[in-house]
Amino acid sequence: MLLGESYHPGGPALTRRLAERVDLRPGMRVLDLASGTGDTALLLAAEYGADVTGIDRSAALAKHATDRAVDACVANRVRFAVGDAEFLPFASNSFDIVICECAFCTFPDKAAATSEMVRVLRSGGRVGISDMTVDTAVPPLELSGLVGWVSCIAGARTMTGYCDLLAAAALQLEGREEHPEALLELLDRVEPRLVAAAILTPPEFPALDTAQVKKWMAVARRALASGSVGYCLLSAHKPGHPDKQPADFGLEVAMIRPAVSKYRSPPAKSSKVE
Repeated sequence: MLLGESYHPGGPALTRRLAERVDLRPGMRVLDLASGTGDTALLLAAEYGADVTGIDRSAALAKHATDRAVDACVANRVRFAVGDAEFLPFASNSFDIVICECAFCTFPDKAAATSEMVRVLRSGGRVGISDMTVDTAVPPLELSGLVGWVSCIAGARTMTGYCDLLAAAALQLEGREEHPEALLELLDRVEPRLVAAAILTPPEFPALDTAQVKKWMAVARRALASGSVGYCLLSAHKPGHPDKQPADFGLEVAMIRPAVSKYRSPPAKSSKVE
């Protein structure tokens, strides 16, 4: 993979920060939207003792993430399903926490996805989002090419735009943080890999233009330095008092089943690992 397993800005450190913002505790039921290769879900299960369900539109990614859960010995606390964030295959009030890292900006109908988050979230539950931001409703034209897609800028919103989406879905905002350093780290990691890909691409495949890659990266760095693009962390909660028991969602979705493993998953940890 071009960006490696952990491709979202901020990596594990920002995932841990997001977990703190939503007050994640052992045993809580977490939904990880657009779970990809499973980095977020695996970390939340292993370090926080959470019970995590990841959902992604890609069956291949869900299968890969499931196999990784087995290898990491957390398959008893993590499972993955194939589905659409705008039409979640779970019963209402199923989760304590909904997490979405560097993926909300890619959802075509963000209002529908937000409404689905609220529907599956228990009263009093929390939403945690980390994502790209732009300083206008439309990102700079120069960023509409490769960098726009690699850095998830194409569908990004302003910080206020994200907050408005949460508010429109009756979520109450608890915190908003700016983390431009996370995006800078991503650009530092991506640029040499893109240049290498441009150089090593076989002749029979459409080649990346090395000069164009460097130009796009320079534009992205200028946009970050000027504040035109950035990265944010948002947390909000669903009003109401928590129910005593979450709804059972097991009958509504078919989970990806892991291959048989000789390893057994350990019991959930009783406290967060610092």
